[in-house]
Amino acid sequence: MTTTPRNELVGPWLDAVGHGVAVYDADGLLIGMNARLADLIGRDPDADYHSQLPPSWWPPEDALELAMGIAELRSGGPPLRWELAVRSERGPGVVASVTWDAARSADGELLGFLVTVEDITERLLVEEAWTEARRTYELLADNSTDLVTRISSSLRLLYVSPSVLRVLGYPIGEVMGARLARFVHRDDLGALREALAALEGGADGVTTVIRIRHRDGRWLWFEIVTHALRDEAGRIIETQASARDVSARRAVEDRNRQFAEELGFVARHAGDMISAHNPDGTFRTVSDASRTLLGRSPEDLVGASAAEFLHPDDRERYEAVFARVCSGAATIESITHRVVKPDGSALWLDTSIRAMRSIEGELTACICVSRDATARRAVEREASNRAKRSELEAIEQTALRRVAMAVAHQADAPPVLEMVAEEIPRLLRVAGGLVVRFDDHGGVVLGASEAMPWTPGDRILTADGSALDLLRRGGRTARALAPLVSPDGEITVTSTVSAPVRIDDDLWGAVVAVSHQGGTVPAGAEARLERFAELVSVAVVAAENRAQLAAQALSDPLTGLANHRAFHERLREEVARAHRYGRPLSLAVIDIDHFKRLNDLHGHQAGDAVLASLGGMLSGTARASELVARVGGEEFAWLLPETDGDIAMRAVERFRAAVSRQPLWRNERITVSAGISDLIHAADADDLYRLADGALYWAKGNGRDQVCLYSPEVVDALSIEERALRLERTQTIAALRSLARAVDAKDTSTKAHSERVAELAHRLALALGWTRARADKLKDAALLHDVGKLGIPDAVLFKPGDLEPAEYESVKRHAALGAEITADALTAEQCEWIRHHHEHWDGGGYPGGVSGEGIPEGARLIAVADAWDVMTRARHYGTVKTVDEALEEIDRCSGAQFWPAAVDAMKRVIQHSAPARIG
Repeated sequence: MTTTPRNELVGPWLDAVGHGVAVYDADGLLIGMNARLADLIGRDPDADYHSQLPPSWWPPEDALELAMGIAELRSGGPPLRWELAVRSERGPGVVASVTWDAARSADGELLGFLVTVEDITERLLVEEAWTEARRTYELLADNSTDLVTRISSSLRLLYVSPSVLRVLGYPIGEVMGARLARFVHRDDLGALREALAALEGGADGVTTVIRIRHRDGRWLWFEIVTHALRDEAGRIIETQASARDVSARRAVEDRNRQFAEELGFVARHAGDMISAHNPDGTFRTVSDASRTLLGRSPEDLVGASAAEFLHPDDRERYEAVFARVCSGAATIESITHRVVKPDGSALWLDTSIRAMRSIEGELTACICVSRDATARRAVEREASNRAKRSELEAIEQTALRRVAMAVAHQADAPPVLEMVAEEIPRLLRVAGGLVVRFDDHGGVVLGASEAMPWTPGDRILTADGSALDLLRRGGRTARALAPLVSPDGEITVTSTVSAPVRIDDDLWGAVVAVSHQGGTVPAGAEARLERFAELVSVAVVAAENRAQLAAQALSDPLTGLANHRAFHERLREEVARAHRYGRPLSLAVIDIDHFKRLNDLHGHQAGDAVLASLGGMLSGTARASELVARVGGEEFAWLLPETDGDIAMRAVERFRAAVSRQPLWRNERITVSAGISDLIHAADADDLYRLADGALYWAKGNGRDQVCLYSPEVVDALSIEERALRLERTQTIAALRSLARAVDAKDTSTKAHSERVAELAHRLALALGWTRARADKLKDAALLHDVGKLGIPDAVLFKPGDLEPAEYESVKRHAALGAEITADALTAEQCEWIRHHHEHWDGGGYPGGVSGEGIPEGARLIAVADAWDVMTRARHYGTVKTVDEALEEIDRCSGAQFWPAAVDAMKRVIQHSAPARIG
């Protein structure tokens, strides 16, 4: 057959198909294509007859992939589908959906391949236009600010973005830590639970629409997009969500999209300047608002170019945006720019530009909507300034917390002073920081940041007129631009700020910020330095207190036994000796059961008597070569050299039995629990004590009044990790208690204030039916309720008269700061008790202005206990009230400042207690 197969065999059939079609024989040779395909690729239908695969219009970079697909078709694989750009020889190609399929005979023999090419260029353009239309609609929709939140597994808000105030009217402090359900419409709680259940089931993200209550009582619709943050095991750690106010969108979403697109744009900006421009940028029409915004009438503008009135610095940027819209690169663009009025003044405008096109797609005009951007820019600048201030405050709080924890844990002051000096340049962005102690010859540097030329012990010259000189003469924080002499004698004129460090009202030294050469210390540095000076004061006082304690005798004054320090020194000596000579050694740790209940029922006098008697019995039981020590409140240690575990077990059991038989306080039965460890199981002294202590925990956890000898099985039952965490937590709380006592000790009128508040809050909790374990947690929190006062300058803390507004604001920060400082030692609930202990029942307190049941119950009890101690103890800023006067005062404030149930509990506690013990 010599004629062209296309025309005589398959041509007419192929041309009847609406899409482009090509047919290949089993060897991959083209035997025909229809006119539609020829038109798409810009070639004659017969030009490629009998050409080999791949086709001439196939993209070269996809040739290998096609060959692999054809091989799969030959072997019986499914049809192949691609979306790709088809090459054309007569202009730009098209985007096509291409399908390859195999034709087979009835017995399965391969006859050839059929290729279908569908032009989808127009469909993609439609999809792109639809996507652009949707973006346009979202731009024109109600422009609310998104909220970003982090939610705990218990559905508490861990973080809320600052826009919550603008969108919902809530201050951040009011919603942080609150339960999410508090703000959600009850009819939508089911939808919220379903979304969270989907996340629990493994979904990556869930979108739901619910109602959230505005602070003014309105219910707003929000679209919530929720994602789960998971650990390596896939468990949800917390939930992160973004929320967008869609109230307006829900109100109009059933309206015609085209109507919203074409008419909504103008409706939303009806009060602004609306202008129509020719494609060359000249004004075609303009609304009367041009008189206000441009200072020109509409008649003056028609026919003129918009570029004439633009600020020269913004003209190029505006014209580029206008050109993008006109060219079709964007449907709508917005730009903030300046225009110049006839008087020469410049005005900032927000302008949205949208292209208007005919049905054929031809540009007919550009619509511009312009509004005065002055107020918005002012708000944005204020928001930016607030964000910067918030960032600085967060940095400061973090630095204060680090130093405060160092004060709590460090036995010596020098490391803390070095830390303060290093924090100053990070916080204030200055060249360096110094901690200086004054003496008769000037000053000595005790702490210096890395960039400073001084090292601890170097002398520093307090030159006349310097900040140090002004501070020393005036006793107040000082700023100066004066000569600063380095240790090598180099003199530079530098900006410095010095804040005083006081010990017992005496000027001890100063904390100094040194600016970069040629710069200045930033404004506001004085207040920040004063807070660090407070921490230096506490560190020095705490170090001196620790030094005094270390200098005391190594015996316990109540029992006459060795104290904690003496015991651990002897323990290390005996463990070293036993290891050296291969001798046995055992340790018993003994604890009085329910000792706190004895104190609560009979008072501390009874507890002291029992401790003294028990110490005497234990001392009389031990041999001369053994050591008995009181190592804690009601805890004793018995060190038995040359004694293995079994013998120690029998000795301690005899002591336990003797204690249980002999009443140590009137008719009250006293029992003890004990844990014993043999050195064969321990690597060192600390390990020996830890294992004995673990055995003690086992004895207490299994009924008390018994002795447990350590074995590996006991260790497994106790869970080493849990006991280690408990020990670490106990040590941290003890360190913070020491810090709280140091804070109280700064003012003689407040000494033991924290202990009294803790004891009273504990009794109030028991009176309200709290369990003893929960009341003990409240006592720990109450003991640390004032630790945040580290951040209050002495001048404010001890001011006898009324506080200035700025001073009162600094005082109000101490509750939240206390919660931050104790976060590593206490539970989240205990930290919330500390954070909110100055809230009022009627909502008039701080820091969050929370009211009623929104205040954690523990915080309500601490508030009453704290107020009672303030009223009934001598203070520098008030007079002492009698018990009756104090009762009258808290009763008067019941329902306003105080929780009524807490006031009633206070009355009951007083009725069953001597006034001296309450006051």
